[in-house]
Amino acid sequence: RVHRTLGDYDAAEPLLRRALAQAEDDPAAPPVQRAELRVRLGDLLSAAGRYPEARELTREALELLPPGPGAERAGTLNNLGNIAYAEGDFAASQAYYERALAMHRAIDPGGEGEALATLNLGSVFAIRDQHEQARDHFRRAWEMRLELLGEDHPDTADALYRVADSQVSMGELDAAEETYLRVLDRYRTIYGDRHPRTAWLLHSIGILKWRQGDLYAAEPY
Repeated sequence: RVHRTLGDYDAAEPLLRRALAQAEDDPAAPPVQRAELRVRLGDLLSAAGRYPEARELTREALELLPPGPGAERAGTLNNLGNIAYAEGDFAASQAYYERALAMHRAIDPGGEGEALATLNLGSVFAIRDQHEQARDHFRRAWEMRLELLGEDHPDTADALYRVADSQVSMGELDAAEETYLRVLDRYRTIYGDRHPRTAWLLHSIGILKWRQGDLYAAEPY
């Protein structure tokens, strides 16, 4: 996990493959363990841009998991959605995220799994220019994270940022400005003024002011 966190994929891959081979050779290793190792290796390969290999391993993991609703199965569907999204197959990505969302709603309604699946589904709608649906999903994810994590958690603020971006895409510039400024207040509390996330948000506000035709207000951003 340390190598994966540091982005050292070349060092992490053989360790994961060795662990998977040991689990495959152990008759006592439960299917869930073998599935988890496939998911972890698939996640690593996806991060390295090796999507076909990642997809195959993650599909194998899904087949090993017990049928029916479960956190592991929902998480694996979400991973398959991530891989499809990265490959540009947004129809497949949407289908996986919808299955993951339905499963999370069945096993832990209102939990972080549902919030993440809702946010991911919003990203698919956004990239497919279905901005109203994207905004509604981002807002729902923000509301859930506000309840789960609180206003000053980075994931809550990031979800609200996505709401603002979708408002811009819909041409709701005044509403987007209000939402951006709410996010800016949170980012300054969480990260401070010199953090890259705060800087990028200020850039977004500047572009918004330019789109509103207020060049003098845009310049300081």
